[in-house]
Amino acid sequence: MDNNNRIQKARNRRTSPSELAQLAQDKDWRVREAVAEHPQTPVKELTQLARDKRWEVRKAVARNPQVPPEVLTRLAEDEAFHARYAVAENPKTPEGVLTQLARDERWEVRLAVAKHPQTPVQVLTQLAQNKRVSLSLTYEYKLKPTKQQAEQIDHYLEVCRRVWNDALREHKDWMASRKCPVNACSLRMEYILPADAPYPSFPVQCQRLTEAKRLNADLASVNAQVLQQVLRRLDQAFERRKKLGAGFPRFKKPGQMRSFCFPQLGKDPLRNGAVKLPGLGWTAIRQSRPYPDGFVVKQARVVKRASGYYLLLTFQADVAIPEPPLVGHVVGVDVGLEYFLSTSDGLQLERPKFFVNLQRKLKLLQRRLKRKQLGSANWKKAQLKVAKLHEHIANARKDFHFKVAHHLCDVADVLIVEDLNLSLRRGKPNSPQSRNVG
Repeated sequence: MDNNNRIQKARNRRTSPSELAQLAQDKDWRVREAVAEHPQTPVKELTQLARDKRWEVRKAVARNPQVPPEVLTRLAEDEAFHARYAVAENPKTPEGVLTQLARDERWEVRLAVAKHPQTPVQVLTQLAQNKRVSLSLTYEYKLKPTKQQAEQIDHYLEVCRRVWNDALREHKDWMASRKCPVNACSLRMEYILPADAPYPSFPVQCQRLTEAKRLNADLASVNAQVLQQVLRRLDQAFERRKKLGAGFPRFKKPGQMRSFCFPQLGKDPLRNGAVKLPGLGWTAIRQSRPYPDGFVVKQARVVKRASGYYLLLTFQADVAIPEPPLVGHVVGVDVGLEYFLSTSDGLQLERPKFFVNLQRKLKLLQRRLKRKQLGSANWKKAQLKVAKLHEHIANARKDFHFKVAHHLCDVADVLIVEDLNLSLRRGKPNSPQSRNVG
């Protein structure tokens, strides 16, 4: 019996408790997860699955309404917040456990406690007074990888590019197969897919990726979560296309995949001048600023640019946000076209022209690039010079924005900015954003 059949058997409501007890020992965690969700799973197996190494299985146990209270008490201290969140959602969770989860560091868990029908009144009062939000900071550092690590990063980027293209091809094939007329077929080509073929959503493609990793050595050499994040980005691109009218995702040529993300890092991944990345090991960085105190690193994104490799670390912490008093020096800010911005204090900043100032140099470099033989070593050197100039323009623009924001925060206690819809899309006059502008 293959994995899919065992999963279906574990989800079947007619499966006997003895068969569920046997399936609870399965090597595939998806089978154990289905057993943990089954309402007829014996208590002995639920207690055993609550100690499973996969947080998905422990989360399924915490959601089961037949789980004993002592197991819920143990899962309330689980290291994975998904399991603690499931405990807070379980209708059989005792009041003592809810009181404990009301002090959890994750706001998602505290929100689930606030929605629970059995939460005591004093706990709800305490949660109502707790105005804590999750604050995220992203720090950027220059990576200094070894030659072997640089080759491995390039390999990761290439595999991610192939996964993106293959996943996008599945989307386009499925859509094209649903456009075939009933009474006629194209003379050139036609996409023939089964009528019951599921839409290639994120969960479906993740399952196919898991099966493909067993057959493809390149896929197996890359961290599984990194490839899953590529599929998630593609799924989000289609969601933006549906909701915001964004463009259709495109295939990526060699070299166009510029970043990949590690959504989780191991224990103690940071030390002075180095970061431990899954699959890459300890990688040296140029630590231009210290790590923030009181924050926990959540994810890391490796970005390849013309000037080298960079690492974007996302830190997160739950902080209490007090009500800001509207007292002190108040400054109004207006963003315009003739001036970059104008303030109520009389400050008017000229619109910077970073691109125009370097346009002559850019034109010269692009002319030299055009005269090189395509794909040669000199062509690659000239292309790198053009890319570095574009990066310099982007860095100068970003540096100017940060300096202006820092100056405004220094001279004012309260900043008032007009609420404008600045997300207009050029070339799309009928987009939802442009229709909302009066």
